[in-house]
Amino acid sequence: METLLDPARQARRLMSEAVRWRLIGLLLERPRGGWLDEVRALAAEVDDGDLREAAEAAAEASEGTYMLLFAEGGFVSPREITYCPMEDPGHILGNLADFYKS
Repeated sequence: METLLDPARQARRLMSEAVRWRLIGLLLERPRGGWLDEVRALAAEVDDGDLREAAEAAAEASEGTYMLLFAEGGFVSPREITYCPMEDPGHILGNLADFYKS
């Protein structure tokens, strides 16, 4: 169990978690110049095999593929509200705001 007496270990764990989350975020971003280099650099730092595999698959990513999937009218919406068509958008956004405040 980590204690407050081991700040170096806690810092390494938090940095590792931050790298993992940043890589996940990058994999969901629209590819741009230098994007794949960032993905590869972060992938080299994570221990999660599935996440590394996803980063390797990103080598085939292109802006066109991203647009086909995530752009307006694409197959996948990055917005929560899209998956709740019978709900009030303001109510959903309010719930999300409350979630992030807590």
